[in-house]
Amino acid sequence: MGWNNYYLKIQDILVFIQNLIDKYGENIKIIQISIFLLLVTLITILIIYKFKKLLENYAYKDPLTDAYNRRYFFEKIKKLPKSTNSLIMIDIDHFKLINDTYGHEMGDYILKELIKLIKVLVRKNDVIVRWGGEEFIILLKNVDRNKAVKIAEKIRKKIESYNFKGIKITASFGVKETKDNITTDDLKILDQALYLSKTKGRNQVNILY
Repeated sequence: MGWNNYYLKIQDILVFIQNLIDKYGENIKIIQISIFLLLVTLITILIIYKFKKLLENYAYKDPLTDAYNRRYFFEKIKKLPKSTNSLIMIDIDHFKLINDTYGHEMGDYILKELIKLIKVLVRKNDVIVRWGGEEFIILLKNVDRNKAVKIAEKIRKKIESYNFKGIKITASFGVKETKDNITTDDLKILDQALYLSKTKGRNQVNILY
């Protein structure tokens, strides 16, 4: 049940209570009972709404970084209207070495902090996905490849200059513009663009068409 349906239910209850008051206005007990029922209903609706949101988070969010997961990504792209969109794939350079040197707790901190940095540099309606391990994908809606490369470069520079509790890291990027629906071929080319950044020395942005 959507939030609009909850709102309509509340309206129905308010109309019901108003009818009781109009009919039994002088009977205080009826009014008191009505107000009590309204409060109970409101609390129940809020609990259901919060529980629904909690279930959605478990189903669609990565518990460590709070980025979306692959399941959400594939459901999201099915519903995208046909238009020009762009994908950015990000991979933290030498992340295994970071974990081995500083421990997984530091690695987890870097992953979480990375998402915070990215959220500041993209729009609220853009979708950040933890693709796996230290790999992330950003879905930029209604953004062409030229703008996507500029956004990727901005993120790259921010990561390179950021102090992760005394640790400096870099990341490699792949960019792919998509037309109409996003396909598995688009994702393969995106991965190849990222791989190109890795083979050319890391800490750079590459795009394939």
